[in-house]
Amino acid sequence: MKSNTLSSLALATLAAFTGGCKLTSPPSEPPRHDEVLTRKNIDALTDNELKAYEHAIARMKQKSRDNIYDPQGFLWQAWVHNCPTVWQPKNQGVVPLAALSTQQDWIGNSNEFLQYCDFRPLLKSKLGLGDDDFVKVHPGQCEHAKDTFLHWHRAEFYFFEKALQNADPEGKFGPSTKNVTVPFWNFTKAPTGQRYPKAFENTHSPLYSIHRNMKPALSPSNNRRSSTVSDPNFCGFNRSGSTTDKPLSCGYTSPYLLAYQIHFNNWREFGGSPYNRAGNFGAFEAQIHNPMHAIYAGCEGQSNRPVCFMEDNSQAGFDPVFYSFHAFIDFAYDQWLQTNAAKCVNNNEYCVTGGRMFMRGTQSDSLPVPQGFSEGKTKPVEGRFANMGRAELYFDSEKVGYNYADPSKEFIDGEVIAQLIKKHRDAGFDFYLQDGTTRQSIDTTASLFSELLSYGAHAPASRVTESQIKTSKLILPEANLTTINTAQLKIVRKPMDIEDYSFQADIYLVPASVKVTPEVIKNDDFRASHLAVSTAYWALGDHSAHDGHGGHSEHMSKASSVSLDQELVHLIGAILRGKNKAKPWQLVLVVSGHEAATADHFEPLTIEFK
Repeated sequence: MKSNTLSSLALATLAAFTGGCKLTSPPSEPPRHDEVLTRKNIDALTDNELKAYEHAIARMKQKSRDNIYDPQGFLWQAWVHNCPTVWQPKNQGVVPLAALSTQQDWIGNSNEFLQYCDFRPLLKSKLGLGDDDFVKVHPGQCEHAKDTFLHWHRAEFYFFEKALQNADPEGKFGPSTKNVTVPFWNFTKAPTGQRYPKAFENTHSPLYSIHRNMKPALSPSNNRRSSTVSDPNFCGFNRSGSTTDKPLSCGYTSPYLLAYQIHFNNWREFGGSPYNRAGNFGAFEAQIHNPMHAIYAGCEGQSNRPVCFMEDNSQAGFDPVFYSFHAFIDFAYDQWLQTNAAKCVNNNEYCVTGGRMFMRGTQSDSLPVPQGFSEGKTKPVEGRFANMGRAELYFDSEKVGYNYADPSKEFIDGEVIAQLIKKHRDAGFDFYLQDGTTRQSIDTTASLFSELLSYGAHAPASRVTESQIKTSKLILPEANLTTINTAQLKIVRKPMDIEDYSFQADIYLVPASVKVTPEVIKNDDFRASHLAVSTAYWALGDHSAHDGHGGHSEHMSKASSVSLDQELVHLIGAILRGKNKAKPWQLVLVVSGHEAATADHFEPLTIEFK
């Protein structure tokens, strides 16, 4: 049972470092809620369930219209995601939207009210206030590039869901919201709308936003490998006529890549580096979360592009699709916990770290909290909790009141991935002939990562030029070594005196005799055969600052160092077992996704073996 598995996690972490602190007592065990509500796929909601969710969102927007500083309003909850500082008039705890704007549907569907975190200019002009008439309040600051990324968003969504349920629990203005949960969007499946679930593309719904990338998603007819086979859940198949055909992802996420991470990544690989150590994105954040935000839902590279909320973390919460997007991320996190929590007893690499950290976010103190909740030593603000409590309170979702529907319908089984890994291990990465132009008859036709991507997401995010390519020599372990425990690829963008930017980094493993050019990168077969990993960075702006973060480019930080370490143990292990292990190899970085991205910004690629 789930609770037993996660209880073993709590016990095992007694011997693990969590957030830099060794636990001296077990975390509190809040009793199970009398009623556990189920989060469903948004495409599986009944008409009444969808109407209740839409009504809850609409009522939260209305609360923000009544008072932009209402912590149960939609605006405040958007601020919680990443507005560390918001300025509030000292003597006005209530500021109705009507005092500032005549656009009653500005949240998500107006271009007028795009100050995001810093409303002072509007408040000054509309209310006649001066610089000394404001006080700072701190809605929240999301966690990224560390092991608290998944924890923080789980705590945020606990309170967001409670605010939804409290939006109109008695049904005075529409359907009762007391049993509403956040429906998830499984973005590894073909969208039921053009690019998103159809509920988000209804222009009359409170779930709609004009600030979105609305280009139609890929379909079987325009993916690089199509098939006449029809599948109701995915976008196509990899090779016509193959006996091993499998579904093809429609966007930047594959169900096979996700299943690989859930079943074959330990906690640090999956969740990220511990908070108090050198920060690094976990594979889930870098390979799945970041491309979806920055590439799929973002608008970079589009001419005459709109303001896309999802591409900027200080704006993402303004788009209702953000909440269903992250609900599926939480679902995947839940699956990792259920699959791996018990392994912590015998292997501390599976012990979840960061559990003792307090999650930054200021929430209404009239909302229910998990038993054992404490704000620590921070000073509460009148009417609001100063933070969302320790991460460990939320490890078992059922103990705080929710679970997920039908996991077997949403995720690929781990045994499928095990067989895929075995195929590549046995093939030994003998996938491509030496001149890089024509294909020989070989054991398999794709790299492991390309197959995990289902061929659906391995193209560069924008057109590649010579300046976006960097080649580094690969130094393999000794020729007689066939077993390695880790192969950490180091992808490092150097600190620079320019504005931060999002980027996609594709890494190819190529024989040293092959010269990689933009023309070679365009070749679908080359990419399918040689792609070692595709990862992404989502520009977070001045993420460490507790002031500012206004969401505009003039407030963005200069580009600091970025580390996107990636584990390549299965790929390198295949080379060491294969007939080409003595051949010289090279690592090729192709960076794309932003006009400023250039390979000169990056250190030479290296792999650390253990």
